[in-house]
Amino acid sequence: MKVLFLLIAMITLFGNDIKDAIKNNDHKSLNELMLVNDQRFTERSDSLDYLMYAVYYGDSSSVDLILKAGADQNIQLSGKTPLMQAVKYKKDKALEALLKFNPNLLLEDKDKLTSLDYSVKYRNPKAVKLLYTIADRTEEIPSILDKISYKLNGTDGPYLFYENDTIKKITVNSENQINSELFDSEYIEIKRPDCDKFFKVNIQNKILIPETEYENIPRFIATSDIEGNFDAFTRILISSGVTDEDLNWIYGDGHFVFIGDMVDRGEYVTECLWLLYKLDYEARSAGGQVHYIIGNHELLNIEDDNRYVVDKYIALAEQLKITNSYLFSENTVIGRWIRSKNIVEKINDTILVHAGLSNEIKLLDLSMLKLNNLFRDYLSGKKSEITEQIVGSFGPLWYRGLVYDQSKYQKIDDTKLSEVLSYFNANYIMIGHTVVEKISTDFNNKVIRIDLHHPETVEEKVHYLKFNDNKFYNCSELNEEELLF
Repeated sequence: MKVLFLLIAMITLFGNDIKDAIKNNDHKSLNELMLVNDQRFTERSDSLDYLMYAVYYGDSSSVDLILKAGADQNIQLSGKTPLMQAVKYKKDKALEALLKFNPNLLLEDKDKLTSLDYSVKYRNPKAVKLLYTIADRTEEIPSILDKISYKLNGTDGPYLFYENDTIKKITVNSENQINSELFDSEYIEIKRPDCDKFFKVNIQNKILIPETEYENIPRFIATSDIEGNFDAFTRILISSGVTDEDLNWIYGDGHFVFIGDMVDRGEYVTECLWLLYKLDYEARSAGGQVHYIIGNHELLNIEDDNRYVVDKYIALAEQLKITNSYLFSENTVIGRWIRSKNIVEKINDTILVHAGLSNEIKLLDLSMLKLNNLFRDYLSGKKSEITEQIVGSFGPLWYRGLVYDQSKYQKIDDTKLSEVLSYFNANYIMIGHTVVEKISTDFNNKVIRIDLHHPETVEEKVHYLKFNDNKFYNCSELNEEELLF
């Protein structure tokens, strides 16, 4: 039995070493590891796992080494071939490396889609050109490229870019024309998509890193996962008394909590971000506070994962010859502001976090302040094994184990949850990320769930959470209140 455990440990260590070599682009070590036991690279489960890993990291040299060692790319892992994965996630260098070894382009996934179909479905123009040329279907390429191209969709912006000692202002007008000019004002005006009015945003010269913990806060309003739905966002703000009809802060010393995912999916991400930016500073001036907790979709945009970005934003980036992630970089006013925010905070005895806090994160033995600082380190390029865990599936931006099981873990039990709360000296934890039918609680009120499908039409009511006089309420825009506890 001891021999078996030792063998398993050695295999696991060997596998981890290989993945580390791939991740770190250490091709010399990878080659040496393959020479130690080249049989593993001709066995289906191991070789395909390593090949998928190399594709994920877009490392063409690792892909080349693994294929030369005998890995078969014409088999599937989780229903997809490595070629399908490279096409889907636009790993262009890995795609080119795979194509050198003549993969079968006509293999189908569980939905009967081939790699050619993936190039169209996931709007990958480079893959379309390469795969349709190899398949001798070049006559189809022009029409496909037109079909999958990203197009602007009317008024958008402004975007403010730092350029040396100046700021450049980019806007898109109703005729889809992009305008660029030097910005030398103290404010911008944003056209509201829900009416003909504008709202004014004062541009701040200094970015403030928010505190992590706030005590003796008597009242706050909370929502999450707006995802570019400007109409729902403004209806929540106005009906809850956070702003007036003109979207000016009127909540005094109250706090407004937004628990992540302002971006993706919706058509009015820019307007939503500028509005929250405006309220962030208006609240401070009035003695209040806006809490913008970063969610997984903010991280996806920062890291240029555009799977959920609507067409017009990708089209703008393409026409400006930048990546979509550049819009969220330190080189933009909005990007610099977003990157200053936290991934976890605490108001009174309630933790605020986008997805959840897992027992695995607790075992890192880090304070909330340290988690926030390490996350900002990660965004600035200072990555480590710990930061990878913080942004991973058990981390505050992704973990769904406070709501249900996932493939990598089961729903947390009450004992472990209590240990997590105790570690962070809290009684409750408020989360977004995982959609629920209504604002509600679980684990005897320890978990407060506020992610909803926000309505797209005025026929449906918006809902938000209210905390007042040590009580939590599920509220609607019609002043309906349900006491949660």
